[in-house]
Amino acid sequence: MKNIKYFFKTYYLTMIVAIIILLLSVLRFDKVSEKISFEWADKVVHFIMYFCLCTVLLLNGSRYHKKQLSILYLIWSGIIVILYGVLMEFLQQFISYRGASLYDMLANSFGVIFAIICFIFVSTLIFNGKRK
Repeated sequence: MKNIKYFFKTYYLTMIVAIIILLLSVLRFDKVSEKISFEWADKVVHFIMYFCLCTVLLLNGSRYHKKQLSILYLIWSGIIVILYGVLMEFLQQFISYRGASLYDMLANSFGVIFAIICFIFVSTLIFNGKRK
């Protein structure tokens, strides 16, 4: 019970962002997509969503541990968020007005990778270049 309480206390913001992404992945947004008309707009949205999810996950972990996160933690966080993106694409196959896309998965993954690179850069500045 203590572990579950710890998990929700530490990662509640990550779970909120993940739920928002789930809702955005399964709900219909025809009117919104008509207004965003530049090429690859949906890929930019995917990139931003998964950049935000990974950043919030890393910030939650950093806040809990109160120190710089290890490379292993960063790698596992990235893998978890990328797998979440793959799961969302898989689920979209079963929704009549949605569809899975390899390009969406790539945009999700690039958002995660960019979030980790930004996090490493900023945390290296904060912790004076020391990395575990």
